[in-house]
Amino acid sequence: MKSSSKTTTIFAIVGAITCFYAVFSQYIIRLYVYQAPVWQLTINHFSFFTILTNLLVGVFFTSQIFSSNNKWNQFFSTPSIATSIVVYISLVGLIFNLLLRKIYHPSGLEGLNNNLLHVFIPLACIFYWYKYIPKERIKYKSISYWIIYPLCYVVYILVKGYFMHFYQYPFFDVDKLGYEKVLLMALCQLVVLTIMSAIYIWMNNKIVIKRSTN
Repeated sequence: MKSSSKTTTIFAIVGAITCFYAVFSQYIIRLYVYQAPVWQLTINHFSFFTILTNLLVGVFFTSQIFSSNNKWNQFFSTPSIATSIVVYISLVGLIFNLLLRKIYHPSGLEGLNNNLLHVFIPLACIFYWYKYIPKERIKYKSISYWIIYPLCYVVYILVKGYFMHFYQYPFFDVDKLGYEKVLLMALCQLVVLTIMSAIYIWMNNKIVIKRSTN
């Protein structure tokens, strides 16, 4: 059973507040810093995989504040759903810190938000998943469902980029790289996501076995 202690609730509240603060604080900063129409800045900001996934994590943490009898809580506490969210936010942290940190290193409040979105929140979500989410065996075929979100994102970002000529990430910049290289990069990230998903499923199932024998 998932712990219902005050510590768990406080953790979820802090996690939710941090997610929404970082996402919308970064949005406000971009409105003031970048010279572009508000509608364009809004679309571009909320088209980052980082932003969308951190919003998803914020919703996940918010659901954990409610009673375990609440349907919203029950849905997001489902082992497969919770684990998929952890996979997505882990991918956010991994790709940024390996590929993007060297070319994007903001300072001040923007730098703080950047580290919240790409370091603190991913680690907090992983910890919460490990410590408080109930574990049941997950089948590896679940990965075929988990990749739908990132696949839809790639399609969306390419269609949006075609019309707006702005790509959220340099490895998706068709104008500079061409479709062949971009699709190859997308395939590589999909492979990484699949491997990460398999690792998390393996970890989840190992925990189930370990707890069942105690």
